[in-house]
Amino acid sequence: MPAYRARLTLPFKIGYLAQDGSEVIGLLNLTASELQVEYQLETQKFTTVERSELSYLKLLLDEIAQIELKDRWLWATLTLQMRHIDALESLPKSRQGRISLTIGRGDREIAKQFVRILSQYLAEHDLEQLERDLRGDE
Repeated sequence: MPAYRARLTLPFKIGYLAQDGSEVIGLLNLTASELQVEYQLETQKFTTVERSELSYLKLLLDEIAQIELKDRWLWATLTLQMRHIDALESLPKSRQGRISLTIGRGDREIAKQFVRILSQYLAEHDLEQLERDLRGDE
């Protein structure tokens, strides 16, 4: 990822997995070559909160097909579309290589920066691929 080497971290959640109010909480960590997803299931039971063990998922940036951020009044929704249908299969509520993550109000600016950086990377990657195709490189 040219011109960007620092690590960027974005908190997210995937809400309402079941009627018990369970949700996924996690972090997206953007590095120079991959998107690291760290998450756990959180279930509230009366006065206690139960959390599962941490799960990890590493996605190469080249596997990301599209990223989109939609702003809402109290939150934002970050949608990732992967190039392969099974890339996100371990994440609850993912379907056809796509996942929508809820971003808290206080993390909107980080989310915008996150999307801007990833969108630039994807555009540059697609341009490089097009140039290789035109040259006939493998």
